[in-house]
Amino acid sequence: EQPQSCGSLAAQRDEGGRPKRGGGTRCSRSLLATPAMASPLVERVCTASSGRLLRRLGTLVRRGGAGDAAHVERREEGFATKTRPDEPGVSPRKWLGPKHVAALAALGCLCCLVYSNSLRGDFVFDDDRAILENPFVNTNLPPPRDLAQEQEQRGEAEHCSIAAVFRYDFWGHRRLDHPRSHKSYRPLTTLSFRMNFFAVGAEDTFWWHVVNVVLHGCCCIVLYAVAGPLYHGDAFAAFISAALFATQSVHVEAVSNVVSRCEVLAALLLLLTVASVQRCLGARSMVRFAAQLLVTLLLGVASLLAKEQGISALAIASAYAAFSALECAIMARKAAFSAPSPALTKASIKESWPYLMRSLAVACTTAAAFFACAVARWHLSGAPCKDCFPREINPAAFHESLKTRTLTMAYLWSMDLWLILCPVWLCCDWGSHSVPLVHSVQDTRMLSVVGAALFCLLPIASFLSRMRICLGRDMSHARSSYAFVADGNLRGIGVAMAVLLLSFLPASGAFVRVGFVIAERTLYMPSIGICLLYGLGIHRLRGESKTTRIGHYFLYFCAFLAIASQGARTLQRNIAWHDSPSLFISGIYEHPTNARLHTFAGRSLIDNDAQRAEGHFRKSLQYGRDAGIDEQSYNDLGRALAFQGRYEEALAQFQESVRIKPGYSDGTNNIAFCIKRLRQQGRLDGDRSTFDNEVDVANLHARGQQYGLAIQHYEAALASRLPSDSKPGAVMNNLAMVYGKVGRVADAERILREALTADPDFGGNIPNLARLLRDLNREQEAVEVERSSFLAHGQEPSSQDGTVENESESEASLISKLQKDSSNAEHWYSLGRVMLQEEVSRVLDAEQCFRMALNKDPTHVQARRTLESMLHLDGG
Repeated sequence: EQPQSCGSLAAQRDEGGRPKRGGGTRCSRSLLATPAMASPLVERVCTASSGRLLRRLGTLVRRGGAGDAAHVERREEGFATKTRPDEPGVSPRKWLGPKHVAALAALGCLCCLVYSNSLRGDFVFDDDRAILENPFVNTNLPPPRDLAQEQEQRGEAEHCSIAAVFRYDFWGHRRLDHPRSHKSYRPLTTLSFRMNFFAVGAEDTFWWHVVNVVLHGCCCIVLYAVAGPLYHGDAFAAFISAALFATQSVHVEAVSNVVSRCEVLAALLLLLTVASVQRCLGARSMVRFAAQLLVTLLLGVASLLAKEQGISALAIASAYAAFSALECAIMARKAAFSAPSPALTKASIKESWPYLMRSLAVACTTAAAFFACAVARWHLSGAPCKDCFPREINPAAFHESLKTRTLTMAYLWSMDLWLILCPVWLCCDWGSHSVPLVHSVQDTRMLSVVGAALFCLLPIASFLSRMRICLGRDMSHARSSYAFVADGNLRGIGVAMAVLLLSFLPASGAFVRVGFVIAERTLYMPSIGICLLYGLGIHRLRGESKTTRIGHYFLYFCAFLAIASQGARTLQRNIAWHDSPSLFISGIYEHPTNARLHTFAGRSLIDNDAQRAEGHFRKSLQYGRDAGIDEQSYNDLGRALAFQGRYEEALAQFQESVRIKPGYSDGTNNIAFCIKRLRQQGRLDGDRSTFDNEVDVANLHARGQQYGLAIQHYEAALASRLPSDSKPGAVMNNLAMVYGKVGRVADAERILREALTADPDFGGNIPNLARLLRDLNREQEAVEVERSSFLAHGQEPSSQDGTVENESESEASLISKLQKDSSNAEHWYSLGRVMLQEEVSRVLDAEQCFRMALNKDPTHVQARRTLESMLHLDGG
């Protein structure tokens, strides 16, 4: 009995009984395709009984790939259809056979060539903070204070254990949940630094750079392994994609800068996650499938532990599995519609069902793991720190207008895309208003935003259009779309765009505030998507039947030109990252008005060329006025001047830094240094200048709560020869107050008693000494001190507690006098003195009285000294 499909096969023969041209099946010509069913064999199957047909189809499916997973490909109506997107040998393990050794060796040599001049580079930029000053990397440093306290409580020796790395942020000084932590959590990268330090130390940076280059080479090899199956075994397209990734000059910061190893390590784990998904989808048993799925999840979590951007690895894995399931469903649908009999329809659906279920299982599992990791990461770090970054680092993120923030961020994203495609302007720091804010949609820079949007939306639109046609009911217009899907283009576009967009979002600033405007290191992972799109375009052009031999040669020439130009730019950019001065000066060449770059350049030059450093610091002050100048800018300029021996000018800059931030420790220390140098050179005007400068420095240290330094300078001032017009009462009073702060009560009492003799006219010493004695429960001595003071001023106390008779009446009489004549400074001073002898709650009122006395008579010496004593006593 003949099945109904025999008529359709018979109709495909001409009058002589020969098959018509274009009918039947064909064997796949792709590199990884399995042998398909030949046309005569299909006819024999179709002429058998229905039951025998299914059995024969199953036998052909099992034997067609020589033991590999089944693949059925048919040529019908002029285009090919298949029921499985993954073919035998599609997993990276089988794809990387012996014939690909030359390609892998060429990729390794290419990586070594383009980064050969970066291996002798120094530690630059953030390397000092993340490596040399990180106690979890540099084990010669003591552990953080809170960790040391915990170990002391447990009776352990101070050390930075490996387990503690997982509780602290990337910089190693604060716990991840600390309110002031930057929330940079990269324990795997920190452990790799620690292994580097343990193996070779930090004196020679050669092996640190070697590790970065080796990791970059591994990324290129794994990208070649991942791209091959996406391009259906097109080894040339996969090699061009990996070679372009190896030579991308936007990767220089990620590879040549040691601290950016986190980018390379996270990208390597991301690519391994995608490769694991490919193997997981081609597993032949449930045990291997479950084991490979577990490996996929572990690699995705490891990518997150290498850098925050690595959280996209699980999302990209889910997208890969989802696109594979979609492609399988589309091809199974086409095979079902084009099958010559219902039996073949059922067979094609049955053959694709296990692969479809595996793809959906992987997509759902990895998506669930992605959300679980996101929640766990947020819970581990807590709320992001809102004021950890200065405003000038990322002005757009701090702007008050939502419109300006949105437009500027959109423009910055278009700049990121342009740097991947054409890395002409490369700079280590884009902050400090290097990129002006975008305030209106009429800004001409918005054209780049439109271009970037079209670049991203056109592949997505093509993807959606092909999918809509393939899933539609009208099969007559679906020839090219099914051929597009059968060649892997749908999945290739989907995976490439997923890598580009999903890996960029965590560092885009769309969800949390980031500490940069544009960071080239964060473009390392998104550039994988661009390279995959580039290789997919080459694969499609090489597969076009209309492409001539000259067209192929032109395609090869363009690919070689792109790789060569990127490699040359990479070699040139490596020179900038060789040391700090070269790096920052190259950045100034791109952004001459960047105040931060001028500051960094000056700091890197100050030890060897203080004059050039001075020029950079002055430009930093000039360009940084709009962004806000802090105390460090003046302190840096003062240091450059001091290195040149210009101590008077340096002293003025240091004093300005302390004026901006009272108690600034670096500024006060440098002021003392300049005073010491000027004193040694005899360039101070006598002992009075020395005394006054020592007092000024001591007051600055006292306000900055650096009480030890304040005591040293106060004692130095008092030990110097005092001119006849210099009264030491205020200085001795301040020294006593500092003694009290550090618990040296006996010294405070001693210096206050000495002040009563050295400067009896200063009014602040008596109340402070009395207050100190009362705090020590020595009430009788306090009364005697106050009694002696009143007797010295011609007043007679009326009671044993030392208070003045009719004090309330005296206060009332003074108030009435001031109501008649409010310009009398002496009355204001007397009223303040009366209030000062009362309870502590009247101190503020007394201060206002003394201020009014000075306002009426600025030459009132007693009011001024009493007010100075009160301000120093309160730490003002």
